[in-house]
Amino acid sequence: MGIGETAVRVKPPEELINRFLKLLTATANIAAGAGTLALLWSTVVLLGGFVSILLIKEFWLLTALSFLMASNTICQT
Repeated sequence: MGIGETAVRVKPPEELINRFLKLLTATANIAAGAGTLALLWSTVVLLGGFVSILLIKEFWLLTALSFLMASNTICQT
């Protein structure tokens, strides 16, 4: 290298792909955790004492969503 020249480091394309995959994995883990928490919350509401204050429509909607999330959790493992 001569005087006044600076070295420019060129990142390989694999580094960009690796960063994207790490971000994708982290996002998927966060979404799975949020889904697990939502399933836990809906189970507590349905099996706990909170079901008495729900409307019939809300009860069946929460029940259907709980079954969908539980089947999704079971199918992924």
